[in-house]
Formats: sequence, structure tokens, C-alpha cells
Amino acid sequence: SLIIGVLLVGWWSVFVADSDATATPLHGVLFMTGWMNIVVAAFNLLPGYPLDGGRVLRSAVWGISGSARTGSRVAFVVGSGVFYMLIAWGGWRIINGEAFGGIWIVFIGWFLLSAARSERAAQNNIANATTRAELGFNVGMAARPMPSMVEADTTVSEMRVGGYQSESQDSVAVARNGELIGFVAMRELNDVPVEHRNAMLLGQLVDRTSLQVISSYESAQDGLRAMDRHRVDQLVVIDAGHVVGIVTRQDIHARMIEFSSATGSTTDI
Repeated sequence: SLIIGVLLVGWWSVFVADSDATATPLHGVLFMTGWMNIVVAAFNLLPGYPLDGGRVLRSAVWGISGSARTGSRVAFVVGSGVFYMLIAWGGWRIINGEAFGGIWIVFIGWFLLSAARSERAAQNNIANATTRAELGFNVGMAARPMPSMVEADTTVSEMRVGGYQSESQDSVAVARNGELIGFVAMRELNDVPVEHRNAMLLGQLVDRTSLQVISSYESAQDGLRAMDRHRVDQLVVIDAGHVVGIVTRQDIHARMIEFSSATGSTTDI
């Protein structure tokens, strides 16, 4: 559109406007065709999804952030703002007596806003369906053996000297008299001041709500939702009342990547 518009308007300005030749209806048609193509090109480059300008914005944000979902979200939000402004401009023209033009602009803004919402919903449905397919495997398939438990009366220094942190880099399983009572995240242990590590007991750091269980037959997606709901980084996996092991976010994502690679999927996670 832009190339056609520039060529036609340029031709008109050189051979008609700047000459003594008498303009004909054909000249007028060519000029208006060129001008309308320029208007269409400019309008199509507005940063609103699903216009091409919105797609360019989405690609730019995607390239900067590395996330296709972030790009789509930004393009949708910016586009919605542009289309609402278009509707408001049409309403202003109606109020000022330009009813036909104002109604037409309002209709275009509303149509583009509806199209953007429909495309956004379609993208979400596709992404959710793909995610459900990739996270449809059982939690038990991503679980790892239960790590060695450390007694609650163990100090932070003793735990470090014992070399436990080399066994799991995510959290420490804490027990009292051999019974698991919860987990302590490694980041919490690292936050304990050096001068307090000889006196600080793991039992003082453990959060009882960190002990959450899930059936090995639950889906990985349900596992991630449970972690979000309980604000924990790991779940104890059980099967028929027996502990199978634990599963972390990293375990689920690692297994998801394995399945995605095997099936050729490239979902943005």
C-alpha cells in the first residue's frame, strides 16, 4: 500500500500538479487511489493487535524479552489503548456534529478491539492446550528419590559440615525423631548470618506448611498448581500411602523439556 501510494501521488505531483496540463477525472482517480493507499498503510501500522503495526510491536518485544507471551501481552494492551482512543475520537466527532464520520470511526475501533480480543483468546486457548498436553504426564514420572533427612536439632553449621547440601541444591528435608516435618530452602540457610550458624537449629527454620503431599498419579500441571497454591518449591510424592520421593518445579520443567524435545514441541515456558 505504501509503495503504491507513494508512486501514484508522486506521479501526480510531478506530471500533473507541477505542469500546465489540464487535470482529468483519471488524474483525480489515480491521486485519490494513491492517497488512500498511504492512509491505509499508515493506519495499518498503528501499534494495535491484530494490525501489522501490532505484530511489529509484538515481534520487537519478543526479541527484547525473549518471551512470545510477553510480546503478545504488550501488543494486546497497547492495541487496546489505541482502539479505545479511536472509539473516543469517533465519539468526540459525533458530539461535534460529524455524525457519519464519527459513527464510522467508532465502528472501526470497536471492530478492531473485538478482533484483538478474539485473537488473544484464541492464542491463550492454543497455549493452554499445548501446556496441558506437555504437562499431562504423572508427577511420579518426574519425582526423585526422597533425600536423606536431617534431624531438627541439627545446627546449620553441622548440616553444612556434613555435606548434605551437595545432595540437593533446592531444599533440606527436616525430620524429628525420624519423621519428616517439613523443608528448609537452601536460600534460607544461606541467609543465616555466619555468627549464628552454630546456634541456629534447622527445627527453628522449618516451616510446617512446607510439607505438602501429592499423589504420584496426579498430573504435572496439578503439581505446579499445588506448589503455587501452597507457596512451596517441592511436594512429597506418595503412592498408596507410601512415600515415593519428592518433586520440585525444576524436576517438572526438566521432564517437560525432555518430552517437548522428544515430540518436537517448542512451547514457550
